[in-house]
Amino acid sequence: MGKLKERESKAQLRWLIRRDMDRVMEIVKENVEQKIADGIMNAMAQEVANDCKSIMCNRELREDIRAIIRAKIREVESAVK
Repeated sequence: MGKLKERESKAQLRWLIRRDMDRVMEIVKENVEQKIADGIMNAMAQEVANDCKSIMCNRELREDIRAIIRAKIREVESAVK
């Protein structure tokens, strides 16, 4: 009878360890996914920032953007009136 109880205890312990390991792996998976997503977002933000710097350093492009923004502001003003 003692060996049967011991086997049941070991089986239960293995089950608990497997369950806890599954939980740990799920948490690790979520953290890895979040870190990958953060890395992608940071890289994309850096690319946009570099593009904006390039545009703003070019006088002709900068003036074109200002003209477009002014036109859009006028459109909004006329739509509000």
